[in-house]
Amino acid sequence: MSNKSYLNVNAANQYARDVVKGNISSCQYVKDACQRHIDDLMI
Repeated sequence: MSNKSYLNVNAANQYARDVVKGNISSCQYVKDACQRHIDDLMI
């Protein structure tokens, strides 16, 4: 499967990584949600 099929998913994953790294400013609730999203992907 091509990555082009999942552009929105890829964008969401990149956003979550950027928030957790501190590249995108956000409140603690969003940071926690992004970290949970990344943790869920690792399972």
